[in-house]
Amino acid sequence: MRIDLKQLSSTLQHVALPPRTPGRSLPPLLVLLHGRGADEHDLIPITHYLDPRFFLISARAPLKFAYGGQTWFDINDQGTIDLGDFRKSYDDLAVFIDDARGHYPVAQGPVYLFGFSMGAMMALAYTLAAPNSVRAVAAHSGYLPTEVHVPYRWNDIGNIAIFQAHGTNDPVVSVDLARRSRDLLSRSPATYRFVEYPIQHQISEQSIADINQFYRDLLGPLSHGSSPGR
Repeated sequence: MRIDLKQLSSTLQHVALPPRTPGRSLPPLLVLLHGRGADEHDLIPITHYLDPRFFLISARAPLKFAYGGQTWFDINDQGTIDLGDFRKSYDDLAVFIDDARGHYPVAQGPVYLFGFSMGAMMALAYTLAAPNSVRAVAAHSGYLPTEVHVPYRWNDIGNIAIFQAHGTNDPVVSVDLARRSRDLLSRSPATYRFVEYPIQHQISEQSIADINQFYRDLLGPLSHGSSPGR
């Protein structure tokens, strides 16, 4: 299937990448959310390691970070989330995902998410607040924010798959925060997996390979003759 792209104008700036291996039907949508101080180009390099059937969108956080790049929210001196920032970013993300599903030639139905660091926090929050809109989420080097304005629909996430990855040596987001999220999510009705890696605040070859396999298990096998990775 030939895919023509016309850039969407919505609440978030973004990069849209058509599937590297187009199929006969519309492709599934995977939305990528970067961390603090980065932008929509930051996660593009990992897309070469993800399933080639995805229609990929890498979104830019809406707020400027004081030290360069973008951010989803600020963190105050006490280490807590600026709730006003979070509300704006969450609302912008929710509108953007709806707009993207309606604008781009992608399969109808729930989307797939990938988030790194703050992007992982946004991805997890959106997943639990809007479970009918998400099929699966991979959250890397982040955790589930619990003291935010969005109500989490814990009883409605039984059809969602969640993969949480974290580095045991992460100096930016402590693995203890990720383990607290693990304790919550592992008791939920979602299909949940938590994996720790001997890395710092980064994505490793092993973690992205595991995440790609997580998505592929949900998508099903590639057709004969398709490239499995890059």
